[in-house]
Parts: sequence; structure tokens; C-alpha cells
Amino acid sequence: LERSHGRTYRHNRFISATSSAFTQPTTTAEFYSVASFSPFPPINKLSLTPTDPSSSKSDFPPEEAYRRSKVSRFFDLVDLNKDGAVEEEDFIEWGRQAAKCVGVEYTPELAGLWKNCYRIYFADNAGYDKGKYLQAMIDWSNMDNPVAMCAEINIPLMKAIDVNADGVVSYEEFYAFLKPLGTEDSAREAFDLIDLDGNGTLDAKEFAEACGRYFWDKEESPYENVFGRIPKSSDGN
Repeated sequence: LERSHGRTYRHNRFISATSSAFTQPTTTAEFYSVASFSPFPPINKLSLTPTDPSSSKSDFPPEEAYRRSKVSRFFDLVDLNKDGAVEEEDFIEWGRQAAKCVGVEYTPELAGLWKNCYRIYFADNAGYDKGKYLQAMIDWSNMDNPVAMCAEINIPLMKAIDVNADGVVSYEEFYAFLKPLGTEDSAREAFDLIDLDGNGTLDAKEFAEACGRYFWDKEESPYENVFGRIPKSSDGN
């Protein structure tokens, strides 16, 4: 345990982006720092005029269409003000609402964790062009074993959710994480899906793998509901 800025941190193992093995951070700063790079392909010279991402599922092979639908849904969920772009303020507000839900003070330190999450998930102004964001994510998903390679980038999001900094995510913290997205009704279902060992908390490995599988599973799987249950139409699609 270490103390910093009045908070007690317990070091938790995190996943290496290039290996399924776990390594142990040596300092609080290391555990709570976020790499200044994003592993997603760079999206350069984005226009503030969004690319039209409205191609139908039939325009793509089934596996790609499925991944695109999940990435598109994530983009729409985290666009909290529904202005068609995902901006840093959306993530700051996401964190603010989550903190309020769980009853903790939204400190500058906590807001900073959410800002770091935004910079990782939407590097290079990717949030301003949904079409290009979708294509960049698909390009990344075609690499070998993207779930393992992207595991580390999902850890900062877990740190932002873990408001008491005990190294695991409780159900209450997870519920507060989904509530700003409007998907909290299925929070218990999603939590139990991620909690592979059934101990009532989510550790770094469980959370990182679940998020990775949400984005990169090529065939329909329960992990499509990590951010809340995906509504199905009457015909099951």
C-alpha cells in the first residue's frame, strides 16, 4: 500500500499489452500513470465534418459488420451530450455522473483519470469523425490477437471506475459506471458476466479481457453486453 494525495492505493496487477502475463507496478505513479500513446492506428487530419458512417450491415462481411455495430454503439453511448462527436468533456461528465452515483467527491485527480481514458480511446481527435474511428478500430481488430495486445489500454478505464482505489471494481462502482450511459438496468447481468471467478469483484484481468472481447470478438458472444445489454429486435437481430 502507498499513500498519495490523501488516498490509499493498493497495487493491482495489470496486463501487458504484448503478453498475457502479468507484471507488478513498482510505484503508485506507475500504477496510476497512463501511457502517452494509444495503440490504435493514428487518425490524422480529421475534419470537423463527420464522415457518414451509415453504411448498412450488408455492405460488410458478417464478422466485420458485427464488430462495426459494437464499436458504433460504444461511440454513441459515450457521446453523452449526443452532438455526434465524442469529446473530452463527454468523458469528464461520464466520470462526474459516476462519482455522484456512488457518492464520492469528483476530485481533480479523479477527473484526470477520465481525461486520460479519453486520450487513449479517442487519440488524434478520433471522436470528431465516427466513420474514420470505426475504420481505424476495424483495421486494428484485424491484427493478430488484438484482445491481448489491447489489454493494457483498458486498465486506465478500470482505474477511473475504481473510485476507492482498492484495485478491484465492486458492483456499486460498476453500476455507477454504466448509469451515465443509460444501460444500468442490465448492470448486474454485465457484472456477473465479467466476474469470472464469482468473487463479487472485478479484477484487472477480468475487466481488461471483457472490454477487449467487447470490441474484438468476431462472432456474437455474451461480451457484447459488457457496456449494458444490446437491445434485440423482435426477430432476435
